[in-house]
Order: sequence, then C-alpha cells, then structure tokens
Amino acid sequence: MTAKANPEVYRYRWKKEGVPIPDRRDTYKQPSSVSADGSVLYFTRVSRHDSGAYTCVAQNLEGSASATLTLNVLYPATIYNISASTEVAEGETAHLECSADGNPLTEDTITWKGTDMRLLTFTNELGHSILTILNASRKDAGVLECVADNGIGLPSVRSTKLVVHYRPTILKKLLQRRVAAGEQDSVELKCIAEGYPGITFSWSFNGSTIISGHMDITKYRVHQKQKYDNEWWSTLTVNVIGPGDYGVYTCIAGNLMGHDFITFSIVRRSVPDPPEALEAFNVSHHGAVLRWSPGFDGGLTQSFQLRIRKNQAIPVAFVHIPMNSTSYMLSGLEQGTSYEVSAAAKNALGESSYTAPIILRTRSLPVMDSTISGPVSSDSSSVEFLPAWLFAAAVIGGLVVMANVLVCIICIRR
Repeated sequence: MTAKANPEVYRYRWKKEGVPIPDRRDTYKQPSSVSADGSVLYFTRVSRHDSGAYTCVAQNLEGSASATLTLNVLYPATIYNISASTEVAEGETAHLECSADGNPLTEDTITWKGTDMRLLTFTNELGHSILTILNASRKDAGVLECVADNGIGLPSVRSTKLVVHYRPTILKKLLQRRVAAGEQDSVELKCIAEGYPGITFSWSFNGSTIISGHMDITKYRVHQKQKYDNEWWSTLTVNVIGPGDYGVYTCIAGNLMGHDFITFSIVRRSVPDPPEALEAFNVSHHGAVLRWSPGFDGGLTQSFQLRIRKNQAIPVAFVHIPMNSTSYMLSGLEQGTSYEVSAAAKNALGESSYTAPIILRTRSLPVMDSTISGPVSSDSSSVEFLPAWLFAAAVIGGLVVMANVLVCIICIRR
C-alpha cells in the first residue's frame, strides 16, 4: 500500500484490529507469520487466524492518514461437533446435530449420508445442521455420516449411530418348523429373532417351560448367542428322542419392547408331503421346463416323479426325476397339444399324493405360405396355463355343443 504526500511519508505503521504488526526486521527476535516493511505487509504460513481487518497508517511532517483492508482466508470445512449415539423407540422422532467450521460456509455445506431418506428432513444454518427422522423404524438404524464440504480441500466426515428399539421379530421364513426323527435320535431346533435391545429366549414343550439346567439337563440343552447387533439365535437340543418327546415345542423371544413366538413340531419319520408351486415355463413347440418347491421330506431323502397325461387321455406317462433335482426339462412333446402335469414326492417309506394338475399347451408351428419368400417368424403369443377344472369344463361344453348340432341335423333330415 503506498501513500502520496508532500512532504513525503517518512513512516508507515500497520495494525490488525488495533494491535501493532511487528517490523519485519524485528521478527528474528520473536517469529511472527505477519510482519511489515514500510508500506508492504508480509504473510508467511497463512492460516485462518490471519483473517481480519488490517490498517495502514502513513505519517509525514504534516500529519497522518490511514486505510484499512480486509484479508479473507479460505480454508476447508471441518466438523468439530456431532451428536453422540442416539437411541429412540420405533415410531418416535430422532434428532441428530452436526456443526462445522470453514470458509466459506453455506447452507449446503453440511449433508448427511447413510439413510434411505424415507421420512427425513434437514434444518441447516451456516455451520450447523439438524437431521430429523420422523417415525423412526428399524430400517433407519445404523451408522449415519455427517459430511462437511465447502469445495476447498477434502470433505470432513464424522459418523454417529442411530439405535432404534423394537420388539423381537422371529425370522420364520428361515426356520424349519417341522422336524422328523426316529427314537434314540437327537434333534436341534433353531430359533432366530431380530430386535433391540438384547433378546432373551424361553422354550416350552406341550405347554411346560423348559429351563436348561433345571429341567432334566440330560434331555435338554439350550444355547443362545448374539449373531449381529440386532440378531440373536437360540438352539434347543433334545437328546435321545423317546415316545414322549414327539409334540409341539414353542420358542418365545422377548425384550423390553415386547415379544414374538413360533412353534416347532418333532414328528416321527413318514412319507413326504407333495411338492409345492409346480409351474411350467419356457414352453416351446416340443417341450417345456417344469419347476417346483420341495415339501416336507418326512425326515428322509426324497426324490420326485412327474405324471404326464396328453389331452386327459390314457395311458399316463411317468418321469422319474434324479435325486435332489427340483426342475426338469420335458421334451418330445407334440406341437399345439395340451398336457396335464402333476408331481409327487417319495422316500424310503413311500410316496406322497400327487399335486393338483397344471395344464400346459405347447406352441403351434406357423403355417408356411409358398407365395411368401424369406424367413417366417414363429408364433410369439404367450401360453396360458388353464386350471384343470376349467379345461375339463371347456371339453364338456364342446361335447354339448356338438350333440346339439347332431340333433338339429337329424331333425332337418326328418
């Protein structure tokens, strides 16, 4: 900064907010990041603390004059405070706060990550953000990140945790609820539940509570473990199965928020249940893929058998499926023909009943026209699988119509 004067300026002095800036020649005595040499101000290792108003005072024999300039030091945003781990009950509202320093700061400097944004709102001020999660659910639980980014340097990231308390839910789809066993066998029943806070389990047999260590420790053993933060397992072992051990076992999972339960059955070995969800897909002119889900195996290794009938006619064809297979490529069918298909399971003790039949119809080959050259596209219409009763009704209805036509023809001839 230079001043013009007459007579000439003989001294410059610098101040920051009223505090004198040391002369550059004196900084060897007391190091400083800011120093002055006449009308020039020097900065070394500029930091955010150097921001502020600097005043230069020029003096000559007639008096003095001053001018002020402002130094604005830009620096990355840094988070200096974030809410500690927050715990709420499911359905309540959660609030989490995050504060950051930086230059510049805008209302968009702070953002949050780690939530599905389902029912979530932000309240942002300069350098401060409040995250509000309405009607918090178990899906909202987990680590949340506060991110401060003002475009200078790397973003600042700090995390906190949202803990949602909720009653246990037993994961029934993962569990085998019917177990077959022979006498003298041992059986394990596994109960898996999600919930928070910690879950405890209790077991009962035909209504009587089983307490490991108190109710015939040689017969029962209960083991519990925490698999994940919110998932717990309990295993009941029933040793040396006898005639009086067949029946219903109940697992109850509970915590401070409530409880859930599930029942298991230990049964004698038996013939298997029929397969489930038999379906046909990828139907072509001469084949189709059949798929099903295994039913209860009766406690023994099971295999499957398909029964196929063409147009409800006799004879019936049987296809034996390799062990452990739950799908089969059926080939050698006639084009444009309906087939009735059902499935059964069998093990060493016998065979299950057959499933309700499904009707599949193979595609029809396209009719060739000799007057048209070039490739002919195949029929791309979708195949409709009719229920057996509807198929039978359609056949009966057709027979009735044909009978009426014959009667009319006979009457006309008379």
